[in-house]
Amino acid sequence: MTATSKLEPLVGFEVAVRYVGERVVVAVRGEVDFETVPHLSGVVNAVIDRRPSTVVLDLGGASFVGAGGLGIIATGAGRLVSDGGQMVVRRPSRLLRRMMQITGLSKVVSIERSAEIVRHLGGEQASFDIEAPVVATVESAVLSYQLRKMMAFPADTDVLDGALRLVVALAQLVVQRADGVSISLSRHGRLVTVAATDQTVSSMDAGQYESGQGPCVDAAANGRWFYAESLSEESRWPDFTPKALDLGINAILSTPLLTQDGPVGAINMYSRTIEAFADRDHEIASTFATEASLILSYAGVGASEDDLAARLAESLRVREVIALAQGIVMARETLNAEEAYATLRRFAVSQDRTFAELAADVVASTRPQAQGE
Repeated sequence: MTATSKLEPLVGFEVAVRYVGERVVVAVRGEVDFETVPHLSGVVNAVIDRRPSTVVLDLGGASFVGAGGLGIIATGAGRLVSDGGQMVVRRPSRLLRRMMQITGLSKVVSIERSAEIVRHLGGEQASFDIEAPVVATVESAVLSYQLRKMMAFPADTDVLDGALRLVVALAQLVVQRADGVSISLSRHGRLVTVAATDQTVSSMDAGQYESGQGPCVDAAANGRWFYAESLSEESRWPDFTPKALDLGINAILSTPLLTQDGPVGAINMYSRTIEAFADRDHEIASTFATEASLILSYAGVGASEDDLAARLAESLRVREVIALAQGIVMARETLNAEEAYATLRRFAVSQDRTFAELAADVVASTRPQAQGE
């Protein structure tokens, strides 16, 4: 059975969904940004609710994909793998491929770079390449499951900081009068610079941390933006301002980074030009702050240590259960790894259960029962 549906409630943004058996292609046209992410997320989640074997997210028509798009890919992959399915990203841009490499997503999601170009989205479109092979492995399944909590545990801080460095580099390119950009993040109870375009910017941040004053410190503490349009006339930060002027900085715009647990840092734009940042620059800074905040939210920044420890323990438990269940099926049925994986998934779908739940029952079935049970 083949079916195609089309949703286009947002001007300039369009999503087409094509079903062919248990395989689904979700094609996107337009920008995947903070405005359109909820719509695309709703479509992808609705598709995954039907428990397909594979979801192909075709981004050949997407002109921009921000951190929110990465979140959709990460959580979608986690949901699919927990049911024995898989996610493929088709025709991502060079920038998105780089972001997926930095965040580690390229290790757990298959990438297709070549496919027939989709020129028109909609019910009449029949040019989707739905037969491209995708390989699923138990290792990728385990890694993807750990992304199920919206990347609650990145592999390490280098992965997270790498993604934030990309945000900083892009922000400096887009905001013409930004001579430098940094991201300050609260770690272990104090602010640190995790990404900066140059040493002068790092020194600017350090001066604020040392004095406990400055737009960066205030934005991170209060959860709202602070703009010093002319530091020579600024009186709010008397201990910090002279240091900035000595380094030739005359304007600073700091925008907070927010997670569900509150402000966790700030993205800071520095300029040697007085009154450098116009209203449009404030909007752009807010957009980049949103993208950085999404990355931080997916990484679990702001969550309590107890919560993070519980998530890690659960991820490790599921990792062990999935591996054990596959080994049991391989031994019982004399199957190889891929065949055992496919068998587990088939039973999970037929019983309307998650892959993880079925794996747990398979493991439990090997334990001897106590007398009287």
